Amino acid sequence: FYDTNPAQSPTATSSFGVRAVPSFLAERADGIHKTTLYGMADARFFFRDVENTNNIINAKAGATEIYQPLEDLVLSGQLDFTRTRDLFAIFGVDRSLTPLNPTGVGLSPTTNPVSYNQIVANASVQKNFSEAFLIGSGSVLGIIYDKSTVPAPSPDGVIYTGSLRGGYWIVPVLYGYAEGAVDRRQYATHTLSSSGYHITTGV
Repeated sequence: FYDTNPAQSPTATSSFGVRAVPSFLAERADGIHKTTLYGMADARFFFRDVENTNNIINAKAGATEIYQPLEDLVLSGQLDFTRTRDLFAIFGVDRSLTPLNPTGVGLSPTTNPVSYNQIVANASVQKNFSEAFLIGSGSVLGIIYDKSTVPAPSPDGVIYTGSLRGGYWIVPVLYGYAEGAVDRRQYATHTLSSSGYHITTGV
């Protein structure tokens, strides 16, 4: 490959390089349980020394579990670890694995980006009724930046999120819903901490 600005620097220095993107996906399902294990790496090695960016290694690994003891009750959980520093890392191991970073941190190009580790745990419960459903979910997301290059103030933090959604099937292809969610963001630099909520309704 050829990258015109691998360091995402105001002073661009281009380089050719080689890239390897190995991945694995394992699934087991028996009608009640569905377990998924996944992992992926995105390694790029540059032929030139570009601001100490002659190699970039992003990685992702995790597991999901879906448990359906009854036809109208579904419990699910996920544990995920991601290490990244670059918007262009490709982590599409499985199309059902949606991005787990709700903060926007690390998801857009920045000058001299910093590598960080992200750990996410989330769980949800869905109860279906004859013409309605109710879904409760919660998640904890932690972000830890490499200490040697982390900018000040420190962006390390933990984000707690909880939500509740209820819906009603109006016709077989259309339902209305209402959802409420709260979150708490606690950062190593306390002045950056915050909390919030949202309420959404629609069809």
